[in-house]
Amino acid sequence: MRLDARHVAFVLAVVAFGCGSRGQPSTSTANTSAAGLCCESTGAAVPGSSGNTRPAATPAYDITRLMYGVPLDLDEEGNILLQPASDRGAILLHADGVRVDRLPHDLTIGRLSGGGEVAVGSTSDSAGITAVLFDGVWTDLNTLLCGSSECWANNEAIGIDAGGRIVGNRYSLSTRLSAYTISPNGIVSTLVFPGATSTGVCDVNSRGEILVHAVFSNSAYERAVIVSTSGEPIGITIPNGHVWANSINERSHVAGCTQAAGVSHPFIWAEGKLTDLGSIGPRYGEKFSCGVSISDEDVVVGDSSAPTIRGSTHFVYANGTMFDLDAISGIELDYVVRINAKGQILARDSFGYVVLLKPR
Repeated sequence: MRLDARHVAFVLAVVAFGCGSRGQPSTSTANTSAAGLCCESTGAAVPGSSGNTRPAATPAYDITRLMYGVPLDLDEEGNILLQPASDRGAILLHADGVRVDRLPHDLTIGRLSGGGEVAVGSTSDSAGITAVLFDGVWTDLNTLLCGSSECWANNEAIGIDAGGRIVGNRYSLSTRLSAYTISPNGIVSTLVFPGATSTGVCDVNSRGEILVHAVFSNSAYERAVIVSTSGEPIGITIPNGHVWANSINERSHVAGCTQAAGVSHPFIWAEGKLTDLGSIGPRYGEKFSCGVSISDEDVVVGDSSAPTIRGSTHFVYANGTMFDLDAISGIELDYVVRINAKGQILARDSFGYVVLLKPR
């Protein structure tokens, strides 16, 4: 999750997009459409409920402080990947509360798949950023991503689907930022959108639908693109504004934020309709809010802040209502990372501790 920039969602959207075997790779180019995006979801954001009209009760949470460090990922089973502040090597806390695995190196980005048995991410050292895979063995993916071509040592592994396909972003002197996939047998493909000058993977669900941030030469506005399992691209746009997406769930619904006229609002995109979730109010003179993660029940967690004041607040959106997550949980959060199907929320508090919020 691309800490540092990633964990403040609206900052992530602006600056970071987003969103195997060793040896020379077999490479291919996945051109998503000969004529560009074949399907566009375009229109003004629709205010109000995303479709769930049940009365909203105020959520309540039990708080568990885990350790001082950086939260990286929370999967559907409740397994947690985090980077301790003081110890060397990322840690995988299994949902059974018993097993703890320590990875060989630190992670700056991390995502789980395979019931907590597989992790992908990025590690940073003096040579730059290296994309990695950990499935009991630590594998440097830069060998595949760079091959014999020019390549900066700044590559990110953003996620992995249930079939073992890895998605991420790589940087080279010629193509700059571009989205890639690595198949389970080590074939590297670049996601190509005709007219796009820059692409970056933000998320992938277990089914293999990829959420991409894209900049096109013929538009002043950035947009989000869903690449379906068949390779069909679906664009998410609004008139006269940017669309930054951060999370896609198993129902192909997307959470992120739009920006227009200097104000960012969180949204849910579902079945071709973009719903503006509104604002939790002017606690800090809030002007920037963004959805960070969406559960399969369309519950969204996110960050809110004002550009002129140090400080932020956070929200959870459920059943058509937005709640101040800091206020209802009773703790001051630094940022939120993920919500899973159980409604558990992984976050970091203002003291620097990784915290898990469990619904009562």
